[in-house]
Amino acid sequence: MYTTPPVARYEGTRCLGPIVIEAEICDPDPVGLAIAEDLEALFRRFVILPRDEDFVALALWTLFAHAHDAFIISPILAITSPTKRSAKTRVLEILSHVVPRPLLASHTTAAALFRAISEYCPTVLIDEADTFVRRSEDLRSLLNSGHTRSLARVLRAGATYSTWAPKVIASIGLLPDTVQDRAISIRIQRKAPGERVERLCQDELVHMDLRDRAAQWAAEHLDALSLANPAVPESLGDRQADCWRPLLAIADMLGADCPGRAREAAVMLSKLSDGDDEDLSVHLLVDLARLFGTSERMASAAIVKALVAMPERSWSTFAWGKPLTELNMSRLLRPFGVRPQQWGEGPKAHRRNVRGYYLADLRPVFARYVPQTADVPGTPGTPGTPGPGQ
Repeated sequence: MYTTPPVARYEGTRCLGPIVIEAEICDPDPVGLAIAEDLEALFRRFVILPRDEDFVALALWTLFAHAHDAFIISPILAITSPTKRSAKTRVLEILSHVVPRPLLASHTTAAALFRAISEYCPTVLIDEADTFVRRSEDLRSLLNSGHTRSLARVLRAGATYSTWAPKVIASIGLLPDTVQDRAISIRIQRKAPGERVERLCQDELVHMDLRDRAAQWAAEHLDALSLANPAVPESLGDRQADCWRPLLAIADMLGADCPGRAREAAVMLSKLSDGDDEDLSVHLLVDLARLFGTSERMASAAIVKALVAMPERSWSTFAWGKPLTELNMSRLLRPFGVRPQQWGEGPKAHRRNVRGYYLADLRPVFARYVPQTADVPGTPGTPGTPGPGQ
């Protein structure tokens, strides 16, 4: 597993404690390293993932699930893919044999989930989240509340229930923004025709001792992990740093080159997730800024048609697989104080009313929320920014 040479110092990191840890002086933990190595090898046998960093994250998150109560932050493990048949369920099946007290669930409700967490303290494994999580505000609130131990409670009918538990969520497409923001994301792709993995044998997994070994290791290091204050790469945002800190603490405890590999994984996977935590309305503003250019106004129908045609965006499947509509767009823009206006087009004898948006209404919002990039070089709508077709 650990083949990358150890780094001398974590370049580009900041120390959250009084001492910067150097990888070469960490005492290797042969028992913990062997467990992490076996975990990574297990996933590699049965699943094809795009990056080595994905396997590092899976192994470390599994150990985190066993040491869950040592930490104050509980990052969700998000297993996502652009389409079905990409082995998301396979990852959940493997995890169910190595995490503590696995609870497999799909199409669950918030009430059923917080009662199960309070009673069993399980590792929650949610499959097919794309079919129900985005539609349930209660379920999203429950998942969000479980991110921080001090806030991991819900009050229902005069009783308090815990939401503090390690959670894995598998979904086609990204999770809702607020949930994705609290997650370590592994993006799975469907394997290519020439790629091969072993067939998963449930009987073999049942008789493995990896779960017991990981549990024993975590129990022996629980106190030390609760005091850990690992160095975090500077490039990580605050929420990303919170999510990765428990896994980095475990990596530091393992020693050898694991601390360096863990930080490489944190930087790589967080970079892939950059922008996922932005609200959909912000994505919409960025796309509108590119569409408008110097055009003084655009009809809603034309805007929606152009947005749905963008191949790099998900507007074509915005509403549970259906395209964005004019009504969807107006609801996303309403919190910014921007509303559609009406004007007439065509010769007087055949004049028709058109609903759309004026650049003058959008320009102040663009200035606050749209970053200046190569294709949006200045405040949108200023001279020099081309409009559609110009």
